[in-house]
Amino acid sequence: MNPIFLSVSFGEPPFLVPSDLPSSPGVYIFADEKQNPLYIGKSINLKSRLAQHFENGRSPENKAAHFIKQTRYLILQTVESDLAAIIVEPVAGNMGLV
Repeated sequence: MNPIFLSVSFGEPPFLVPSDLPSSPGVYIFADEKQNPLYIGKSINLKSRLAQHFENGRSPENKAAHFIKQTRYLILQTVESDLAAIIVEPVAGNMGLV
C-alpha cells in the first residue's frame, strides 16, 4: 500500500485536524518542508491518535505544539493490524515514506 502524503500548514494553535484521515491502523510522520521527520508514531486508529496530538498541541508546553507548527507534510502509511504498525514504526523513516 502506498503512503498518503498530505501537504499541510498548521500555523498557531488551535490546530485543526484534517478531516480526511483514515481510521485504520498505521504509522504517521510529521515532516518539515524538506520532508525530514519531526515525529514518527504508530496507532491502531490513525484519525483518533492524530486528533490527540492536535488537541495536546493546544498547550504551548506540550512537545506536540512544537513539531506541529513546523509540520509541512503529514505522511500516513496504513497497515493491516496494530502488530504491523509496531513492526513498521521503527523503520518508517528509512522506508521511503519520507
